[in-house]
This record gives sequence, structure tokens and C-alpha cells, in this order.
Amino acid sequence: MKRAEGFTLLETLVALIVVAVALAAVTRALGMGVNTVETVDQIRFGQAVAQNRMAYHRAFSQWPEAGSRGEGVDVMAGRVYYWAEDAFATPNADFRRLEVKVYGDSGRTWKVASLTGYLLNDNGARERVAPDQPQP
Repeated sequence: MKRAEGFTLLETLVALIVVAVALAAVTRALGMGVNTVETVDQIRFGQAVAQNRMAYHRAFSQWPEAGSRGEGVDVMAGRVYYWAEDAFATPNADFRRLEVKVYGDSGRTWKVASLTGYLLNDNGARERVAPDQPQP
């Protein structure tokens, strides 16, 4: 009796299982790549928010009291970021250390960026008033 040519049902099922596992792995890898890009964007824009907060203080020569804390919300690239900043005294009385932390969620559990900078007590530039401050 002559044997039929071709694949058996078992061989076909094994081949389909191998292809299904490979496709699942490729799909997972692509999904992880998309998540990585999203995370990198969150961090990049979070750093921009922190830099903007520092630049704001410098531009308007704001001199926060040591131990003071500020909090707020900024929108960058269509995303909402929550920031908190703390001011600390330094050995030089003309400087304040400002730490800005930026979070990607309102519960402040996911810190996407942080920045530490120093502010100079520039009395000559203190004449300028920030846009959100009342005019003298």
C-alpha cells in the first residue's frame, strides 16, 4: 500500500502552535516598544516642566523663604503634570536651593522628573513683578 503524501494533522497543529507563540512574542515586543516611547516622552516633558519652574523663579527674581513649599499643575504637550517645589537655605545667605519635582499623576506616586537649582537674591531685579502677582 502506498503512503499518502503531505502533512499529518498532528504536524499541522504543532506548526500552528509554533507560529501562534511567535506572533504573540512579536506583538508583546511591539507593545513594550510603544510603552517605552510613551514613558520617554513623559520624562522629557516632565523635565521641561521642571526647567520652566526654575526659569520662572529666575526671570521674576522670586525669593522663596527657606522651608517654603509650592505646588501646582502645568500642561505640556497636551499632558497634565503636577509639580512640587521646596526651598532650602544655603550656607551663603544670598542663595536658595530650589528642588522641583514633577509627577505624572495627581496622587504624586509617579515622579517623572526632578531638578535642583540655585536662586540668587538679586535685589536690583526684584522690581519686576510676575504676571500672576498683583501690581504694587
